[in-house]
Amino acid sequence: MKTNLENLRNIKVIAASPGTGKSTLAKNYPNVFYDLESIPFRHIIKSEFKHLTEEQLKGLKRDRNPDWPNNYVAEIENKLKENKIVLITQHRDMLNLLRQKGIPFLFVVPKKQNKKEYELRWRERGNNETYIVKRLNEFIEDIDYALKSSEPCIQLKKGEYLENYAYIFMNK
Repeated sequence: MKTNLENLRNIKVIAASPGTGKSTLAKNYPNVFYDLESIPFRHIIKSEFKHLTEEQLKGLKRDRNPDWPNNYVAEIENKLKENKIVLITQHRDMLNLLRQKGIPFLFVVPKKQNKKEYELRWRERGNNETYIVKRLNEFIEDIDYALKSSEPCIQLKKGEYLENYAYIFMNK
């Protein structure tokens, strides 16, 4: 879906692809953005994995939390009450629940030709090989899903991050 950037000012939930800079944006503008990592909501983290970072946990075999995606969407709703723009993952079951609840969101995805750039981003941030292979295998499909949806979508060009578009949400 083609997106007019001016029409995005009222968006409060951004579903961004891995490696687009959700964590960095939230760290640089903590009063405006909140990065809601999905792992603690989607999975039960066993004690032997507690010492790993969230990036290291991605791709490891974990037990699914039976409360997912309801627990994650409930937390999105809590963060929206704090008047923050919530940066989220793109798990389809959770996105469908957002749609059912009437919570609008924006997709942010890379351009398809930037697959190698994103592989490098995932490696640099410490993701394991299992995660990287999974993301690479789903790269085009995930972008197509976002582009074919009825939600607005921004496609990041080579070298761009979410932060390149932060001005849209901060100048109200």
